[in-house]
Amino acid sequence: DGIVISVDIDSNAKNICSQHVSSKCELITDDSVNTLFNLNAKKLDIDLLYLDSYDIDWTNIHPSAFHHVKELLAIIPSIKSGTLIAVDDSSDRSGKGAYIQEFMENIGKKPFFNKSQIGWIW
Repeated sequence: DGIVISVDIDSNAKNICSQHVSSKCELITDDSVNTLFNLNAKKLDIDLLYLDSYDIDWTNIHPSAFHHVKELLAIIPSIKSGTLIAVDDSSDRSGKGAYIQEFMENIGKKPFFNKSQIGWIW
């Protein structure tokens, strides 16, 4: 009975994706930070938050890693106990999830997994 919400700033990506998903998927073309912030009003029951926006430049992770922190901050009011939060293109203290990993460590959350993606149980 769940739904999947996917956000992409590129309308072409949305069009391609729409050909391969079911009606249980809501595809949104917008900035992810804005969309995640506005989704709080819907009082969603989020089981999985998968952050995979903003391509990573491994020689300069800051823009991507910082963007992912903004995404997490935007939706954090809707995160419940037990939600899996995962970030793609991450390795220990590097990649898209580097700053989120530091935040999670600061609040006492240990990674649930940490390979090419990193994830925590909230």
